[in-house]
Amino acid sequence: MKKLSSENKSKGKIGSRLVSLFGPLCSEKGSATQIEEASIADVLAKFKRGEYRTLVDAVRRASSDDERRLRKKKLPSMTPAGVFRDGLKEKSPNPFSGLIQVDIDKVDDIKAVREKLEGDEHIYACMLSPSGNGVKGLISVPLSCDCKLIKNAVINYFKTTHCLTVDPGPCALNARFFVTYDPELYLNDECHELDVEKYATSVIKKGKVVEDKIFNLENKLPLDEIRGALKTIPSRPDYNIWIELTNAVREAAGTKAAEEILIEWSPEETPGEYQDKMYELPLIRAERLFQEAYRNGWRPCVYFENETNNYWIMDAASAFRRYTGSATKNLLASYELDESQIDAIMHKASFSDTLDIVLNVAGMAKGLHVVNGKKLLVPNGPNLVTPSSGDWGTIRAIFQGMLGDAQYKYFIWWLAASLKALYSGRWQAAQVLAFVGPTSSGKSLTQCILTLLFGKKQTRVMQSISGDTSFNGDWAKSPHLVIEDEFSDNSKATRDRIKEKIKAIAVNRSHRIHPKGKEAIEIAPFWRLTISCNPQQESLAVLPHLDESAMDKISLLETQRFKMPMPARTQDEKDRLWQQIEQEAPALIHDLLKYEKPPAHLRDNEGRFDLSAYHNPSVRRIIEEMSPELDLLNNIMDAMEEGKFAHIENPLSDIAERSQFEITVSAADVYIALQGRGMGSYTNSKLIGRRLSTLARIRPEHVRIASKSESNGHKYRIIGNGAELL
Repeated sequence: MKKLSSENKSKGKIGSRLVSLFGPLCSEKGSATQIEEASIADVLAKFKRGEYRTLVDAVRRASSDDERRLRKKKLPSMTPAGVFRDGLKEKSPNPFSGLIQVDIDKVDDIKAVREKLEGDEHIYACMLSPSGNGVKGLISVPLSCDCKLIKNAVINYFKTTHCLTVDPGPCALNARFFVTYDPELYLNDECHELDVEKYATSVIKKGKVVEDKIFNLENKLPLDEIRGALKTIPSRPDYNIWIELTNAVREAAGTKAAEEILIEWSPEETPGEYQDKMYELPLIRAERLFQEAYRNGWRPCVYFENETNNYWIMDAASAFRRYTGSATKNLLASYELDESQIDAIMHKASFSDTLDIVLNVAGMAKGLHVVNGKKLLVPNGPNLVTPSSGDWGTIRAIFQGMLGDAQYKYFIWWLAASLKALYSGRWQAAQVLAFVGPTSSGKSLTQCILTLLFGKKQTRVMQSISGDTSFNGDWAKSPHLVIEDEFSDNSKATRDRIKEKIKAIAVNRSHRIHPKGKEAIEIAPFWRLTISCNPQQESLAVLPHLDESAMDKISLLETQRFKMPMPARTQDEKDRLWQQIEQEAPALIHDLLKYEKPPAHLRDNEGRFDLSAYHNPSVRRIIEEMSPELDLLNNIMDAMEEGKFAHIENPLSDIAERSQFEITVSAADVYIALQGRGMGSYTNSKLIGRRLSTLARIRPEHVRIASKSESNGHKYRIIGNGAELL
């Protein structure tokens, strides 16, 4: 066993033992090389009298965790475990001080924790952390002991003696201790050394005694398979079996995940039961769990893909991955299954659990699905943010600043309804959302935030949605479909294709997905399409004409420039803003999932959508002015001026001045008048009639329905006032 240097032992009391002082982390020199050696007593005296008070107070005044971390990096530090003359690349100090750092972060009751430490005979020093929300201590250990046991002994001692969880990182011998300020710093030069060997946990594994890294034991096998194995076993078996399984799960799942998984399987009868029982026996191999589960009918999830002759099985992250036959055998062996069991599992996969297609589908749970008679494997499932309570003021300020109060209320309800559908796995129709406004008005940032909230995947769909390609396999995995500041020609054919795709995305549950080189499949993904564009004609051409079939399927929001809640000019500032958004996302989702029914004035009365469509008046008018209906109206006005309606019984009044005129016509009258004007799209009187009816709705100041007749066609009153229509 490796022993630490005990040169410090001859120096008498603990306070005289030497430690290294380093500069701030942001200092290149300080980050690698010690700048001074000093006795631990002298360093702690500086902490108590306030030599670093100005720097420490700046850390404690920080308004956010990110800011606090940045300011903390400007603090000098020491290594309480001893001297590191050659820098911290060395794992062990020379000489060793016999002191180990104890860091208890984000403490609710600092006074109570300090009382525990100050009453402990092994604590040499105790003080307030530099951040002000935690407690730091120094615990005495023997100068000559096995360095591999120290960290685990200290962690286990605090857990079993004080029910305190200490951060394992600072317990390392080469861990920095940032300077602090505490006028009430506690010091006990007569403290007793901790019995390291007593509190270091040893375990039996494959017949050998090895170290158990209590807080660093990682999962070796997929957590989802471990959960599945436990579900086949009665939740309260014989006590001896139960205690063995408890420790086997710890070996299979890792220390951090084991307790949560065990409580899911068999709830605790008394609080903390698993924490106690998990360490009651030496660590038991995972084989004990899986053999017990196998006897109860559990089998690991293994599928065979016909197209590639490969197998799909979960990796350590519980995601399905493709493996060859030999690799699959090796993975199954890690469950401690024997050869006959492995052969049986692979045989069943090849003949019964065969796959037709493997595809990640937005919003669809991981695992096997049968879709239209085909077996579909979803390898990963949604990558959703875990909701948690908290503040999301930065995100709220962005949305409100960009949209204003009225539009914000609609948008936040649209977002709440979308998140509730996604997190519940319930499909729900929803309008496509278009953000129209100038550059630097938050459109693209908002689309990035929506991507984060919807599962961290997005796909740009302009090429496919406008008809340039028939392949859309990349759509399947992305819950957020995006058109961002892209241009389209303003031709009727292109805009009609865009309109039909938008309508389908908004209301159709099933969609045809055609990955390149693979067979097409009909699936039901969770999709939300958002569009951002500038208020110029070439940019607005990506939006559909607002006819009767499209109006309820798209919402139009106008964006405005605003002051960001955080600086966002430089790339570093933008990175910090995004970090803040990522931190707030769980709280936003947590709150919006609690939303119930939207207010009555926002609700869709027909019940097809959660909300009715919202059309900002300014944006709507701009889009309407690009429509074929407005083009038709302008041509009618020109034809009137040219006398093309002279055959009508109520000819124009005051046509010479064209200051005010009215005319009542049928669609057939307009058809006759526009012949010969190169108006190919108006040669159909039925189409003209539909567009005149639309004009009566969107431009009532110029077109009104004078009389209705289903058999002979409506009569329309055209009103001119000499002003430009557009």
